[in-house]
Amino acid sequence: MQELPILIHYKRETDENIDEIEDKSKKQEDTIHRLSMEIKDRKKLVKEQKDVIDKFSEDQKLMKRWSIGSKLNTNLLERKMEELSEDFQMKMEDRIRILYRRIHVAEQIHLESKNNYMNTQTQGNRGDYTVSETQFEKIKEMVDNGLGTRDDSKKSLKKAMN
Repeated sequence: MQELPILIHYKRETDENIDEIEDKSKKQEDTIHRLSMEIKDRKKLVKEQKDVIDKFSEDQKLMKRWSIGSKLNTNLLERKMEELSEDFQMKMEDRIRILYRRIHVAEQIHLESKNNYMNTQTQGNRGDYTVSETQFEKIKEMVDNGLGTRDDSKKSLKKAMN
């Protein structure tokens, strides 16, 4: 009988020890898991850094090749850039001149159309609504010669003639 309390006490101590060991085991497992995740993250980071280093070293090699070539051809590149800028400037000036001519022709056509409208209005007041076909042909020729790309104005003139 006296052994029973000792056994109960021993069992209690054993259970406490087991619980304590299980807690320690869980903590160790958590620590192991956390550390293994950290290791994976660091491996991933190291791999990314290695990839970046490889890319930079490739870029550096390429830049060295280019720099060697560019040191030799600096004057040639400068001349080529000057030629390209001059060509660009000439093309832009040509386009501006063409646009100026088109604007000038459009202004002339506008003035003539305005005058023709005024004449038509005055003739209309007298009862004469006819517009000479030669005037329209003249306007059409001006449009064809001066505004070759203005399809809308050609269409409106053809409508007016019909």
